[in-house]
Amino acid sequence: MRLLLAAIFLLQAAPAQSEANRLEAALKRFGDRRYKILQDGQGSGSMTLRARIEKDGDGKAAVIEVGLTAMVKDFAVSLKFTEKASLDGCRLISAKMSGRDPVGDIDCAASVREATASITAKNKTHAIEVTERTVGELAPLVMACTTDQKVGASFKVDVLRMVTQRLEKGREFTCVAKETVEIAGRKFDAFKWEERWVQEGPKDGAPIPAKVETTYWVSPDGYVLRTLGSQGMEVVLDAK
Repeated sequence: MRLLLAAIFLLQAAPAQSEANRLEAALKRFGDRRYKILQDGQGSGSMTLRARIEKDGDGKAAVIEVGLTAMVKDFAVSLKFTEKASLDGCRLISAKMSGRDPVGDIDCAASVREATASITAKNKTHAIEVTERTVGELAPLVMACTTDQKVGASFKVDVLRMVTQRLEKGREFTCVAKETVEIAGRKFDAFKWEERWVQEGPKDGAPIPAKVETTYWVSPDGYVLRTLGSQGMEVVLDAK
């Protein structure tokens, strides 16, 4: 009788949740959040980060938006970045970036169809061959937040950079620790993620030793608390 009841319960159990369904549920909890930008510990600007689900043809897609303003030395930088990605693997569908940096105006767009990405900037279009795991520049941050938060979790993606028009293959993200971070006098539980990238050397193709490019602290609920880049740029939740 016990075996019969166990078999009935197994048959009635809900099917395993797909990757797309997990990502959709996580993004619905992601919310809209504001951040402070610090350079070498000093206030430099602000950033907004938003994520939502929208209809895409007969299906759905994730839409990630970043808006920021900051001072880099004596220059005002502004950026608006919108990225659309599939719910299956957060693969890049399209992206648009506009604004201004110390080099000049930014106005570029990208779209992916099958195995080719088309990047348009300064009225010129460049085609790049992409892989099945190609994502946009915003997706890894969202993936670190929407992946199960546990030490040892990891994922690897290829990132398409629009301004440099490059596909950076083999970026690795690993959850290395559970820590407590303090923001504006408040303590938050956090999972620490590290981003590493094994690059090919410019001459002989030998790999360049991987180093930590960016560190992310993610709440157990799946949103960004803090990030720290290799050049001292820090993004911290505006915890009022």
